[in-house]
Amino acid sequence: MSWRTKRELLFLTDKDYKRLRPEEVKLLKEFRRTRRYRDEHDRTTKDLRKQIKEKRKKMDEYDLRLGVLYNKLSPLIEKYYFTVSITSFKKGPNKTEYFNLCINRPGLNPKSISLGNLNSVKQHLRLSFPDDIDKINKNWKTFLKVDSNGGRTYDIIHRTILGDPLMFNKNSYSKFDFLPIRKPSKKN
Repeated sequence: MSWRTKRELLFLTDKDYKRLRPEEVKLLKEFRRTRRYRDEHDRTTKDLRKQIKEKRKKMDEYDLRLGVLYNKLSPLIEKYYFTVSITSFKKGPNKTEYFNLCINRPGLNPKSISLGNLNSVKQHLRLSFPDDIDKINKNWKTFLKVDSNGGRTYDIIHRTILGDPLMFNKNSYSKFDFLPIRKPSKKN
């Protein structure tokens, strides 16, 4: 008798049920039912593993294709990608601190736009973002960093770069170009 026949109780056929006690028949049926469920799950698991292996292979193909496409599109990064930071420096006999909005693009020198001294910056931000005065008063630098890397200021800079990416660093800009003065929105 093979191990499988013994382990799976295959030597007991349906005809043998008559000779078994009722509790043994019940246990045997439960065993066979559970065994069938387990085998179904085993087959399903094997199929899923095969599908996963095929999907991973397909993902590898996509990754290779994406790498080729990314390399072909890398000039777009050099042309249009940018980040914005806020820089400061001290000047004059009183060591007054001044701030710049610094637009960084890959492979190019940063483009700095003068924002002025601390009072000038805060005042201009309050005029540019009249609905966000509380945020500006709380932490103007964080507010400007967030807005210039994903808000209205970012959108203005982005449109300006898209308009003429080659001349962007050569043109002269002021804080009014990227932080225009706005009227407060009407709140109901």
